[in-house]
Amino acid sequence: MFRFLIPLTMSTAIRRSTRRQSFWWKGTKITEFIGNETEVVIPKGTTEIGHEAFKDCPLLKSVVISEGVKKIANGAFTKCKSLSTVIIPDSLEQFDPKAFVDCPALLQLSVSPTHPLFKTDGPALLSKDGTKLISCLNVVNKYRIPGSVTVIGKKAFKHCTHLKSVFIPKSVTVIEDFAFLECESLRSIIVPEGVIKIGRYAFCRCSSAKSVTLPKSLKWIGKSAFTQCPALDKWLISPKHPHFKSDGTGLFTQSGKKIIACLGTVEIYEIPKGIKDIPGGLFANCPSLVSLDIPEGVTKIGNMAFCNCTSLKSIVIPQSVTKIGIDAFGDCSSLTSINIPNTVEEIGMLAFSHCTSLTSLTIPQSLTVLQNLLFWGCTSLTFVTIPKGVTAIMDFVFADCKSLKYAVIPPTVKVIGMWAFSDCTSLTSVNISNGVTTIQRSAFSGCTSLKSVNIPEGVTEIQEYAFNGCKSLKKLPD
Repeated sequence: MFRFLIPLTMSTAIRRSTRRQSFWWKGTKITEFIGNETEVVIPKGTTEIGHEAFKDCPLLKSVVISEGVKKIANGAFTKCKSLSTVIIPDSLEQFDPKAFVDCPALLQLSVSPTHPLFKTDGPALLSKDGTKLISCLNVVNKYRIPGSVTVIGKKAFKHCTHLKSVFIPKSVTVIEDFAFLECESLRSIIVPEGVIKIGRYAFCRCSSAKSVTLPKSLKWIGKSAFTQCPALDKWLISPKHPHFKSDGTGLFTQSGKKIIACLGTVEIYEIPKGIKDIPGGLFANCPSLVSLDIPEGVTKIGNMAFCNCTSLKSIVIPQSVTKIGIDAFGDCSSLTSINIPNTVEEIGMLAFSHCTSLTSLTIPQSLTVLQNLLFWGCTSLTFVTIPKGVTAIMDFVFADCKSLKYAVIPPTVKVIGMWAFSDCTSLTSVNISNGVTTIQRSAFSGCTSLKSVNIPEGVTEIQEYAFNGCKSLKKLPD
């Protein structure tokens, strides 16, 4: 049973106002606390405590938020390790659910029973009528949501890293976006009968959760609601569910045309035919995934779809795919080969970054731009063919590709971006074809083995540090 805390007395030290000189201000908003007081009274006239205004104040033990303060922003008191007392005024209208992240000494909030908008049961802040759970302190390890709650608010339990179990009553109908994001100690996810909607990223990165129970009442599941849950090995869902179904590994809409989530413990999987898109983050942080069959008909691979699948060794992308999203295969450290068909028209930044086992690849001729950080940190990549048609090599595209020995840049390329080939320490020669007009800042910096560079007459601008640290170059380009 959680106690309702009402402040009755304040120490003499707390009664004393904190000097205005202890803060940076923007009008009536506190932007930063620069004092060293252990007990702080927010000065009268303050209307807002800004983003991370008190972040990392290890000596701070108590805060009295004076009448007149209307808003406490995201992360306002983040990592205040000694903070144990917070008194919230009746004037407060906006309270970010993550105002007190990583405050291990703060076990309960203090809200006056006369507050017009909020009330508390100790660790949680609720709407005055008790129907919405707004925020829970992230020190809790077990919590029973009150039976009056119908809505679990946005980010209400976000980053509650100690939360091992939570009881959701049947009164709840909506779990909003990010509600349980990064609850890394939560062992199981039991959504009770009565819940109609689960928001975006609601249970994303619940890394210890082994099972998910879904009720028949559920009609809507938001984007990435159950992604990046590497321990997840079981869907508990009725075979007669009116809106969703599972094949034991994937979770789908009842029509089978949309895949929503996949077990984090999957090793080998064949995505069923009929799926058009692989949604963002679907297989992200699935450390056991070794191989996957993507069927013909899939047109899009979403952002971070396979990010950090560290056991994935190879994958064939079908001819139907036209777009590969941001960071789609980033940090797939075991990926040795990949076939990218010429139907692909767009590849997002970071798509193959830090694929440290990737030795070679062919960039499709359908691409016109190599996006930022596309192959950044592919330390085993020795050779790459940049096709005609590419007009721009953006920033950091091949940065830190330490095994890359040579590069041929076609005449269609106009711009070589900042740090595009920086720290390619095995790169010995670069043939820059006629057509390039600009070599941007630090484009080849740190290429310590670079001995020769062909600079065509069409180059009109070589920015500063473009060849900085290229100690093997006998003559630097003018």
